[in-house]
Parts: sequence; structure tokens; C-alpha cells
Amino acid sequence: MRNLQNSIYPGLKLIRKIAVPVIQHYPSLSELYDEWCILENPYFYANDMDCWPCSVVHFIPDLTGHHISRSFNVGIPYIKRENFSDVRMKDIQKLLWQNSEVFKTDAMKVFSNNKTYRNIQDVMEKNMDLNLSKNLYNHITWRINRMTAGRILRKLFPKPIDTPNWWEQSTEKFIFFDEPKSPPYSLPNPECSNIMIRCTTGTRLIKMIASSECSASCKSFTVLLSAGKTLWYNWWYWRPVNFPALNSTTITISYMTSFC
Repeated sequence: MRNLQNSIYPGLKLIRKIAVPVIQHYPSLSELYDEWCILENPYFYANDMDCWPCSVVHFIPDLTGHHISRSFNVGIPYIKRENFSDVRMKDIQKLLWQNSEVFKTDAMKVFSNNKTYRNIQDVMEKNMDLNLSKNLYNHITWRINRMTAGRILRKLFPKPIDTPNWWEQSTEKFIFFDEPKSPPYSLPNPECSNIMIRCTTGTRLIKMIASSECSASCKSFTVLLSAGKTLWYNWWYWRPVNFPALNSTTITISYMTSFC
């Protein structure tokens, strides 16, 4: 399965191009794609995992300006600096209000440690970035898994320019909103194994923890992810945990997507 993972989306590229005009005429069909496991299997374990790709990692390099080749070791996590505009809460608010009907239908639900925020509209209306909570503890995960909503979000979160052209972007996307002292949480494992997490505002610490299959062979690392930086990694080898950064005083907005 691990060896086939990177071939799934390229093989479906033609089908996706054919499906786009059909989905545009019949948007309700996109609901058939919105699937999520009710409960992840906590005992999932890949036997005979080859951990060499991450065992050779001794630090997380900055590969800004470096173009990834097909022979690149996907077990190496790396940082890139991108020349894109900071995405702030007001930008997401504007996009949401302009496309309110789409998001009400396709992407309203959020996961939060504060019951006050039941959906993304609550987050926008309460101006989370301006009205920080007393303990600065709020965390919100917004998952988008519908084609129409995802295409609209590309206006704020475009595909990185130097993404390998043989990688296809998944439909599933995440946006994280974290107050300065938001507690640690594990990053989700998207449907594709090559993952990009981009910090657009604020600062967070990402601890790169080797997967259970490779914990005996691969070390753990911590990287500071600040606005303008993107972290790339492969979830077969790494299971990152997102931590609050010391001296952070503002809300952090991060965007995650994956590629096959």
C-alpha cells in the first residue's frame, strides 16, 4: 500500500478532469466523496516497514529554491520559505461572506476545544483574532473536503509553485486556528502521504516524531514554523505534534493539504 500511495492520484488525473464539468452541473454529487472514518484504527501498524528513508535524517533542512526530483528521498522532512501574502482572519472572513452559500452547504463544521465555536461561521462572527480568550487556549480545526469549497480556498491558499508536477493535490484540506497557548495536538493524517503545512500568520512549534514503525531507527526533531514558512513531510515516517511557541502573542493560522 505504501508503494502504491504515490500512484493513486496521478492515475485518476484524467478521470478528475472529466468529472469537473459534471460536478459543476450537479454539485450534490460531491457529497458522495465526503467520507471520513468514524474511528481511526489505533492498532494500525505496517509490518516490515523500511525505515531507511528517515533514518538518514539528522536535521530538517531549508530547501528554499530547491526543486524536488523524482529520486528525492521522501523520508526527509524539509522547510521552504514562500513568497506569498499573509492570510489573516479578515481575508478568510471576506472569502466566507462572498461565498456564504457554498460554505454553508459544503464546509461549515469545525472541531474545537471550545463549545462556543460550533461552525466556521461562529469563528468568523466572533472575530477570534481580535477577541482572544482569557486563557489563550482555543484551538479550532476546519476540514474542507468538497470540490467547490476547495477551489474557492485556492484564492487564499494557492498550490506551491515548485510542487513536483507528478504529484496530484488531494481534495481534503485543513485550516488550523490556534491561540498563543493552544495545547499540543497531533496533526491529522490526510488521504495522501506527502503533506504540506503552511503557516500564514503567527508561530507554532512542530515536533517531528517518527512513526511507531520507525521509532527505533529515526530521531525526533522540532522546527519553528513561522509566517511565510512551509513544512513538507511524509506521514508514513513522521507523525508531527503541533505545540505552542514561546513568546507568541497572536493567533496562528495554518493551512494543510496533501499530495499523491
